[in-house]
Amino acid sequence: MSTRQRITLAEFLGSHFLKVRAEKLNAEALDEMTVGERYAAKFGGQVAGWVSLPNPPKRASVTNKLTFLAWVRKYMPDEIETVEIVRPGTQASLLAAAKASGGQWLNKETGKYVEIDGITFGVGDPSPRVELTDEAAEAIGTAWRAGEIDLTPMLALPVPLSAEPGSATDTQIGRLLTVYQSDFGYKRAEQDQMVSASGRIVRRDLAGDLHGLSEAEAAKLLDTLDGIADRGQLDGLLAEPATETAS
Repeated sequence: MSTRQRITLAEFLGSHFLKVRAEKLNAEALDEMTVGERYAAKFGGQVAGWVSLPNPPKRASVTNKLTFLAWVRKYMPDEIETVEIVRPGTQASLLAAAKASGGQWLNKETGKYVEIDGITFGVGDPSPRVELTDEAAEAIGTAWRAGEIDLTPMLALPVPLSAEPGSATDTQIGRLLTVYQSDFGYKRAEQDQMVSASGRIVRRDLAGDLHGLSEAEAAKLLDTLDGIADRGQLDGLLAEPATETAS
């Protein structure tokens, strides 16, 4: 697909799914879920997200400034203060002049441009604008059913981590060694202890080598170690009796 097609597709799908969520999914959630509960959303047996229905927030806002001001003046007159502000129309015209003249204002009395203090002037990055036609849904739907649309490059979903023993990357192994030495005070010569600790955490015999870890195990191990405060807490975890995992 061309860049124009991909931008249009992203615009359509983004607005489409926002509409589906607002008009359908949110209502279904209110019927199916309990306020305060947290539910796992699984795909292929793996948790991809957690969905919850929070307590609805309580809101208060001023919708009529003049009426609110009169009320406060009546009941709390000492809480009224006078503030000097630039007239909104003048502010708007000055900002328009700044955009047109590079942050300057034309003093008509002198005929000279003057830098406007207290504002920030700049030029934003250009961004493509998409104007969907009334036929967008039909055109995209037809192309989708015909197999002409491949979302894979746009989704750029991460490749699942390998569970194959020995697939841990050199970067992962290097990070593990750094964490053990820097965060928990292990010495370089204590490789066996680091391997043993890792094996206890992933619940598998690593045969004396961190390189025996799978890519998925190494990632999980790094996450686990990141949540451990110090060597004492780590030693306490390692001292706990090993439990069998469900098969």
